[in-house]
Amino acid sequence: MKIGVGVIGVGFIGEAHARAFSELNSSRLVAVADIDEERARDVASKFGAEAYGDYHKLLRRRDIEAVVVSTPDSLHLEPALAAAEAGKHLLIEKPLATNPEEAQEIVDAARRFGVRLMVGHSLRFYQAYADLHQIVDEGGLGQIVHIWARRNIRVDRARRLKGRVSAIFFLAVHDIDFMRWCLRSEVERVYAEARRGILKDLGVEDSIWTLLKFRNGAIGALENCWVLPENFGAMLDGKMEVVGTSGTAQIDTLNTGLSVWNKKGVTYAQSGVLHGKSMGPIKEQARHFVECLKDKKEFLVSGEDGKAAVEIATSIHESIRKEKIIYF
Repeated sequence: MKIGVGVIGVGFIGEAHARAFSELNSSRLVAVADIDEERARDVASKFGAEAYGDYHKLLRRRDIEAVVVSTPDSLHLEPALAAAEAGKHLLIEKPLATNPEEAQEIVDAARRFGVRLMVGHSLRFYQAYADLHQIVDEGGLGQIVHIWARRNIRVDRARRLKGRVSAIFFLAVHDIDFMRWCLRSEVERVYAEARRGILKDLGVEDSIWTLLKFRNGAIGALENCWVLPENFGAMLDGKMEVVGTSGTAQIDTLNTGLSVWNKKGVTYAQSGVLHGKSMGPIKEQARHFVECLKDKKEFLVSGEDGKAAVEIATSIHESIRKEKIIYF
């Protein structure tokens, strides 16, 4: 029996979710909804689904058991609450919300209406990061000394978001969640510094550097910049380093196996589609979500995990604003 899925919000990442669920043997993409109804119709036509401009109409369908919320980051609350009240299980694209209060509302609503909630922190389904987690979990690096992550993007991608979200919620929240998962430890204090200038017209920071101290003694560091030049030859410059008492490990997303230098600049193989079919973390995340619903297993990423990442991200901004260490 296939689980019927609806997707609310079909921008770039929403379309990726729609594609993934349409291809799984265990799910059926029933409908998509977007405030831009023409966009909804375009995505729906690609994957054999129905299209709506009003997500409430999608939620009234009895053949939809689960919903993906992939609206803009700051607009998750209303569709999430409506979906929970309609009895639909929830997969919410990261971040769960952009403040702790809304994150808590969503967690509480899922509990109150008896639906299951998973948050789309996709690094947990990215092969290299999942392998790194397993190595750390099995003690392969000894006791962790520090963990550092870079997640930087081009300035044109930042401008496309028009200041609706910060670099911390758009970029760093990925690595915040992974660090918690990898270290199996909570953050006890944060300190951050930011630089404004290039994107000051949007009211957001150009670059943010953050130090995190974990309760197990490990130090975390986050480097987040979204003002790389437009001719930078990749969508993302993502790296991670973990140093332990008996080993070290590194991830470099630029080292994808294919690099192209031509008149367009430098490009790297980073597509999430192979021969017209989705692949990679979004597909595996979708598979995990459906399998857990069918088999009544625990999700790899809980609502509480999503809320914790939001709380840490919020504290980073508080540290920048108050120019001091924030304690948990």
